[in-house]
Amino acid sequence: MDQLMSYLGKKYYVSLLNAASFYGASHQRVQTFSVMVEQPSLRNTSKNGTPILFFSKKEIRMEFIKKHKTQTGYINVSSPELTAIDLIENEKNVGGLNRVCTVLNELSDAMNLDSLDDSFFNISTTPVFQRLGLILEHSLGREELAETLYSKIEAAELKLRKVPFKINKPTDGCEVDKRWKVIVNQEIEIDE
Repeated sequence: MDQLMSYLGKKYYVSLLNAASFYGASHQRVQTFSVMVEQPSLRNTSKNGTPILFFSKKEIRMEFIKKHKTQTGYINVSSPELTAIDLIENEKNVGGLNRVCTVLNELSDAMNLDSLDDSFFNISTTPVFQRLGLILEHSLGREELAETLYSKIEAAELKLRKVPFKINKPTDGCEVDKRWKVIVNQEIEIDE
């Protein structure tokens, strides 16, 4: 993968559930291989029977990418913090919010939010960080991580507005979390 992307002159990283597995948060064996590339995206393909799915971002910030050694050399993998953001952004592609929360439950052990600066909040939209905060605090019971995230959000002066937890799902009569300003329109069930 590294050689191919170098040849194509594209920034890339292993992402989503595949990246989570590098940090011991796979939960179940992944049947596909997910790669994030800078736009424009590449066409999905298959190698040795494994589907390779390409996702794209406008810009890939290399400070949130880690190099991991493999049998064939080195490969770029998203940091635990970037992996968490990508999982929430692409929840439909990885099995929904319940699966995202199950993986984040294990991935949160590898996350270090203390080391992040304001540039981290440029990699996604504010609602994604709000959803991450709600998940950390209420679904996973990781109050310390949630507190750190909240203080970093305040320091970066992000404006929190009411957003649905589950996109494209009705929000009528749903409770709004006062801290994260997330409309809780889906209950989370985590597989142990």
